[in-house]
Amino acid sequence: MRRTSIKGTKHVPLTHKYSTYSYAKKLAVINHFRDGGHIDATLSLFFSEVNAMRRESLRKSIYPSIDREDGITPLFGTPISPTLYGPRTRSLVEWVNNLRGEGLPVSSTMLHVQALTVSRQFDVPEGKVTASHVWQRRFLRQQNLAAAAEATAEFSQEVRTYMEANDISRLLNADQTAVFFELLPKRTISNRGTKTVWVKCGSREQQRATAMYYTRRSPIPPQSSCYMVLADASGIKFPLFLVFHTKQSTNPDMQQINVKGRHGFGVKVWNEVTELQDTLNVQIYGNGTAWWNSELTCQFLRSHFGARTPESPPWLLLLDSFSGHWTDAVEACAHKHNIHLMRIPPYLTWQAQPANVAWIKPRLTAQLANRPTGPFVLAAPKRRDVVEWMCAAWGRVSARTTICGFLKCGYADGTTELSATDQVHVNDDEQLVRAVQAPKDTGLLDQAFGEIADSMDVVDHDLQLTEHAV
Repeated sequence: MRRTSIKGTKHVPLTHKYSTYSYAKKLAVINHFRDGGHIDATLSLFFSEVNAMRRESLRKSIYPSIDREDGITPLFGTPISPTLYGPRTRSLVEWVNNLRGEGLPVSSTMLHVQALTVSRQFDVPEGKVTASHVWQRRFLRQQNLAAAAEATAEFSQEVRTYMEANDISRLLNADQTAVFFELLPKRTISNRGTKTVWVKCGSREQQRATAMYYTRRSPIPPQSSCYMVLADASGIKFPLFLVFHTKQSTNPDMQQINVKGRHGFGVKVWNEVTELQDTLNVQIYGNGTAWWNSELTCQFLRSHFGARTPESPPWLLLLDSFSGHWTDAVEACAHKHNIHLMRIPPYLTWQAQPANVAWIKPRLTAQLANRPTGPFVLAAPKRRDVVEWMCAAWGRVSARTTICGFLKCGYADGTTELSATDQVHVNDDEQLVRAVQAPKDTGLLDQAFGEIADSMDVVDHDLQLTEHAV
């Protein structure tokens, strides 16, 4: 949707009256004229199809071109301009489509860096490709990559139509994501007398957590955890569903008992997990990968919707295309509790999933703001610390933020009123509200809200400002 013109002027459609000539043709014109060809004969030979006005314009441009011959000769054999074209452009288009196919947003900085990288690979002269905001806007339009907004609008309309057809009054979204916490090594080996140097350690010496936020991330190796979040369009947030890495029992019978009665944990760890669940109002499960699967999706549904029956009012839950959410067992479990499931297309998760659009960044911001302060202590975080950090971060994401996610995706009409008890706000709530109230853009680049770092600057708004400035 185009921005309304302030001065009442209309956009003038392109007529394509002029064409750009290759450097090879320009060089041939210069050589023919220099070798004794008359200017009229040169124009008749190379530009016989143009009208009189265009012919006169070309006559005036030939003389200055002779002075620029030294700059044109090295470019002989190149197309219209020594920039990105043909296979060069196709490689950039494939890169964008691959990222979007995985549900990853493509920011302005990412596209800028990739365009410069491709230009260097094809030996494009330095400075010929700037990958500016205006160039990015034109590139996305020419390659039909700017249609995400229309696809998102169609999907949101499909969701609303489905809700009306099935008399569904409540819409929910869930997304899972990985959480990374640095695990300091427990032992170092060095020669006696070596000076001690404190360093941060990564690679395998890293503890991670996966929480069900419902955002898919890359599979997580051992020593990790994840969590999943759930909220509805009215701003109500549900307790977190956490998954931690735990060592599997070597006794198959004991492992079955752990899975059925202790959420996958052993006897000693289960005592700590039970206390955390009761204290922080969360559900904690464990497996050997600390990542999601269909059984965990079923447990997730039973945990939040176990009290519902087939006669309960129908609800609609939006999930991404992660394979663990779309098995027969999961669909049967959802049907048992009268929960309708709808799959978000993988190429639209960055723009059609409220958790990706608005929830994740405020949670990360709240988690960083809630870091413990004090003197540095060389100690790895305990399981209790990790759970408390994640619960505190999710608790600080306000109802206004969750509602804005549904509004921006087009699933709500903006008439939902916030609860009077909602007193928790994060710094970028106001930016979220302004983003929701702003007109829908053309979806040229992937979107994010609030304050964003230089490495994640998604600049639809900046592109529009640049277009008007030009």
